[in-house]
Amino acid sequence: TYTVTITDENGCISTDQVTVRTIIVRPIYAPNAISPESRDGNAVFKLGFGRQAVSVQNFVIYDRWGGPVYEGQNIELDQNNEMISGWDGRFGGVAAGRGSVYVQPGVFVWYAEVLFIDGEVLPFSGDLTIIR
Repeated sequence: TYTVTITDENGCISTDQVTVRTIIVRPIYAPNAISPESRDGNAVFKLGFGRQAVSVQNFVIYDRWGGPVYEGQNIELDQNNEMISGWDGRFGGVAAGRGSVYVQPGVFVWYAEVLFIDGEVLPFSGDLTIIR
């Protein structure tokens, strides 16, 4: 709240107040399906954000029984504010190596902790369908 007091040359005083409220918008884009072995650009699950995001501190994909199939930490964002790395649909992801096995088609749950420019770390979650 800002208060402004004005005094004119005759000594008359006028005071007014204005309250400024802000809405913090933290946009996130999460695809709801990927096709891991496709070549059409939908083979890797990555989150996208608005300019307010800095990095993804924790990122986990769970199967329907609650077991983690992929985990990533401290994932940086590219110039489009999209994660530079994501999940390719394999157990353990790209880090597991080329011989790793693709998960079966189905619904998976993701969880991410995102660091924003104001130092706030917020949780986000959703589901993802693997299709072939």
